[in-house]
Amino acid sequence: MRVDVQNTEAQIDRCVRLGLLCIPREYPHAAQGMQLSEADVRTPSQHWPIFFGCYDWHSAVHNHWQLVRALRVRPQAAWASEVAELLVRQLQPEALAQEAAFLRRFTTFEMPYGVAWLHLLCAEVHALAQASSPWAKVAARWEQALAALHEVACANTLAYWRSLVVPNRAGAHANTAFAAGLMLDAARMQTTSHAVATESEIASYFERHVRWSERMSARCEPLGYDFLSPTLCEADLARRLLPASELAVWLGEACGDINELRPPKPVRPEDGQQSHFDGLNISRAWMLANIADALPDGDERVASLHELAQLHASEGLAGDSHQHYSGQHWLGSFAMYLLTRPACAGSV
Repeated sequence: MRVDVQNTEAQIDRCVRLGLLCIPREYPHAAQGMQLSEADVRTPSQHWPIFFGCYDWHSAVHNHWQLVRALRVRPQAAWASEVAELLVRQLQPEALAQEAAFLRRFTTFEMPYGVAWLHLLCAEVHALAQASSPWAKVAARWEQALAALHEVACANTLAYWRSLVVPNRAGAHANTAFAAGLMLDAARMQTTSHAVATESEIASYFERHVRWSERMSARCEPLGYDFLSPTLCEADLARRLLPASELAVWLGEACGDINELRPPKPVRPEDGQQSHFDGLNISRAWMLANIADALPDGDERVASLHELAQLHASEGLAGDSHQHYSGQHWLGSFAMYLLTRPACAGSV
């Protein structure tokens, strides 16, 4: 079921404009990389010639994802040529080779969150290349250029899941269930051996660390400055892996209190941490809607979960954080994920 959003096309336009604005913007920047010597003291664009903008590497990655997604869902939009031109400038083979070399050197960099979005970016490019779209041919060139970076990301990802000792249930970047969900979506959009291996490792992670584990209470959320719900991240992963009948039972036992979630509102939306609450509302909205859609027909929880998704979507999309760079550098891509969820149901 679609989350009812007023002026959906205008909302998507806003997301695209934020991506176009933030991707080339190098500063301010929150440094993410490790420095092993003085040779590593470099500007963001010297380290990462593509993913240097948007305040940090992972936000740059998911802003690129949102522009590719926008081209796929609205190929004839007024901004489509501008988006394609920016992506052509960005996704150059030599620059992508440098990005790949960095991930080859620092194998746990941006793992799991940023690398999960990188998988989704590569999968979205693949989907556009396969689509009946005026942008399919250029997307095929992007896919070829991304191949080496994707290969390194896949190798790092498999090593990460195979060495994971305990899950991370934080409400931010380190959350393992959220990354697992994005990586699983990306793997299912492709047919490579790496995709099959990634799906197997994530299914194993779910069985070991999520399906039978002791639950946390949604009543404790949010903690700190969360932009993810740990409870919903695990439930959203479960709906990807369990049949509807088993999901219905698991959800009742593991997440019986999710109907008590209510949207938090930032008091200082210009603050980078408090802006997370608008993102939390958006991510909760798409997860609640996904979970409701995955339950069996006639399940009495479906209507209430959709109502709760609607409430969070309305709060998150209208939040004041969208007016400040603290939120602009990343909230557009979260909004894009929510707004295009029904159009790409097989993808997200």
